[in-house]
Amino acid sequence: MTSLEKNEPFGNVAEALTGQVKRLIKNIEGMAKQGQAAHEVERTLWQSVLALGRELMQVFFDSLGDGGRRARRGFKRGSYGAAA
Repeated sequence: MTSLEKNEPFGNVAEALTGQVKRLIKNIEGMAKQGQAAHEVERTLWQSVLALGRELMQVFFDSLGDGGRRARRGFKRGSYGAAA
């Protein structure tokens, strides 16, 4: 059983993220009804997915219990996925 399933320490994260996805779906449905251009819908989706990814990475770092120092070790500041 994961910490999300046991409700410790991030048990409400899944619920919050589910709410965000539901709001995004409603937003996209509204954009379709308004006749938004596909590139505007795509931009909204990418921004939302990136924000979701940032939140999930924070959950990961917080789950380590060391402020994410273990996960960040070996990476240069400002690099993304490039080892030092």
